[in-house]
Amino acid sequence: FKDAAGNVSESVSASISLGVYDTTAPTAVSVVIDNGTDNTTSSSVTLTLSATDDQAVTNYYASESAVTPQAGDSGWDNCSTSVSYSFDNGAAGTKTVNVWFKDAAGNLSSGLSDSIDLIVSDTTAPSAVSVEIDSGAATTSSTSVTLDLSATDDVGVTHYYASEVFSPPQR
Repeated sequence: FKDAAGNVSESVSASISLGVYDTTAPTAVSVVIDNGTDNTTSSSVTLTLSATDDQAVTNYYASESAVTPQAGDSGWDNCSTSVSYSFDNGAAGTKTVNVWFKDAAGNLSSGLSDSIDLIVSDTTAPSAVSVEIDSGAATTSSTSVTLDLSATDDVGVTHYYASEVFSPPQR
């Protein structure tokens, strides 16, 4: 400081940290499953991810659910351009993966999705568990009966064949 006579005081100082507040969400650019192929026979795939941000994209969240995650939810992973993903259910059909991105300030991008058809090679025959006629009745006077059938399969049972003759059906 200096007074009117020209006398100068000793110096003093103070400091403050400049905080830059990031309020801009990342922009989700793309998510591609297995380089854009139409189908796969594996329930584990590779996601190619791309997003931009004015500061830095730090994390991504991938899910088969279309519900937008919260910034503090578990399941956020460090961002990378290529990541492995395993489907929740290995059953055949169209699989859709939804992806969101966030930055260090917790700003979330809108979601993107990509789909792929999962083709499951089924080489195991179903296991016949049980057959019951008319709820286990010992006798009947009717030529029409009700069958209670039960079978299991690692992919799914789609048909049944009932006959009074003990011979397997033709494929």
